[in-house]
Amino acid sequence: KKFNLTDDDIKEIIDNIDLLCKPIETIPFTLRTQRGLAKTRIKTVWDLVQCNRNKIRYGSASIGMKSFQEIEQWLSEHNLKLGLTLPPNINLMQLKQKLNKA
Repeated sequence: KKFNLTDDDIKEIIDNIDLLCKPIETIPFTLRTQRGLAKTRIKTVWDLVQCNRNKIRYGSASIGMKSFQEIEQWLSEHNLKLGLTLPPNINLMQLKQKLNKA
């Protein structure tokens, strides 16, 4: 699998690690969007940004266009985007713990 992280993406992840680790239910999405995301395995903002458009729009949640636009707008407001992936040997929570100790 190809990992599409640039140096800027890695810096963005480190700069936003607390936001990325936030549970989805703490994000001020509408009830419709929250329910759609609850039907998926998306538990954190990090889980969300790793998804692509098709997984969110047509996956198990079948999130409608309004909810999808709400998600994209929120991500954009926080300088995040869909489709980020980490190499499998990097664990976001472990990275956060190491950064907090530093």
